[in-house]
Amino acid sequence: MSIASFATLPKPMWEGVLVCLRVGLPELWERSSRLAWMIMIACAVLLAVLCLAMGFHYAPFLIAAQVAILLAIAVGLTGAGWLRPALILEIAAIIAATFLVVPPLCSILAAMAMPLQDAALAEIDRRMGIDWVAIAFWFRAHPELSRVLCAVYGSNIWQPALLLLALTFADPERLRLMITASAITLAITMFGFFLIPAMGPYWYFHFTPADFPDAINVMPWEQPKFIEGLRAGSREMVFSGIVEFPSYHAASAILFAFAWSSVPVIGVFGILLNVLMLVSTVPVGGHYIIDIYAGAAVAIVSLSLAKRYYRATDRIPPLEPWNRTREGRRALAVLRKWPLVSALIKGPVKTSSKEPATT
Repeated sequence: MSIASFATLPKPMWEGVLVCLRVGLPELWERSSRLAWMIMIACAVLLAVLCLAMGFHYAPFLIAAQVAILLAIAVGLTGAGWLRPALILEIAAIIAATFLVVPPLCSILAAMAMPLQDAALAEIDRRMGIDWVAIAFWFRAHPELSRVLCAVYGSNIWQPALLLLALTFADPERLRLMITASAITLAITMFGFFLIPAMGPYWYFHFTPADFPDAINVMPWEQPKFIEGLRAGSREMVFSGIVEFPSYHAASAILFAFAWSSVPVIGVFGILLNVLMLVSTVPVGGHYIIDIYAGAAVAIVSLSLAKRYYRATDRIPPLEPWNRTREGRRALAVLRKWPLVSALIKGPVKTSSKEPATT
């Protein structure tokens, strides 16, 4: 359909669209991960200022347009009463906005060339009684385990999409908390990266890829090259993870496990997956042990802040979990006929406060 042909559409149709947008915008804002949006907008402003100040050229108009389109559709769907599809698009827009803002901002922070802190981080590990080199060599002696952990480490790429679909139905409020806590965590880890930049233990202990011939993930050796280039004056944005302390992978494992705990049936497997991802951050991600502790602590604090913010500012109740709706209870009743599912779903099926519980 051409642009001119839209003018021939019946006026009531246009009026209906405008009504949906007018009604949907305030409601979507109330139901959205609005604190996460505030953080992303603040980071975007900081990114723009630093790009101008430090000579970086960055103009991601295509991705920005995609974010705007996703939000516009989400607003229209909210106005039409399609709240769960609108939630999916709104969260997808946040994920796209995160990719738009966070990696370039990390690149600029790396270019500021604050003193490297690898010696201090390695010393903290040593004072905790941890021999990082011995741990690395142990994993090198168990290549099959290392391959499994490498695959698990990469799950942070697809877990958000799967959780988005699952939690939109299972527990929309937990999805909002996870996304908001992720945004808070990103802000804290970027600030930590600025104050305490590091190359990683593989670089600090002078290991090369030849020392770990079975290693699949080479980022622990590529990351220092990216950082060195930026510190030396390169103005090329890096879109891979370069933050060492605190570990965002470790924080993600905590946040994902929190999110999976509300997903029926498969949630337990998601939790176990993220326990393994937490372990993988050391040999595969090339993190000091203190990075893991710090990342986990940041995630827990971020979750607490997100809960407090929405508890204090929400003016409308969140969407009910799908298993408290009539359709969800019927679906779970059918699934309970399978022995494995019945074993994983404990207790009666939860319902809304308006209807009695069913077993």
